[in-house]
Amino acid sequence: MENIELATLNDKMTVILKLMINLADAMQLEIKNFIEKIKENKRRNGDRDEIRTASEALQRNLEVYEKTINLLMIQFNEKILFLRRISRTPIRD
Repeated sequence: MENIELATLNDKMTVILKLMINLADAMQLEIKNFIEKIKENKRRNGDRDEIRTASEALQRNLEVYEKTINLLMIQFNEKILFLRRISRTPIRD
């Protein structure tokens, strides 16, 4: 495998990792916003339906994040397996 191909593979792996980090940050923000909604609801003596709706939305969004991260992990693992496979292949001149 040529250096260009390895560099491309490295770039792809880096992109996948950055996407996973961005998704984790987005999940964290979703949770933070949900906590703020609960606090605001308590201050206003709001109803439970509003919190239930927000909770259901949070659950749906977290499921999407989880599925997306799982798909990215599969792609990342495939790249690692490929690297392992080629690292065992003798180099030919």
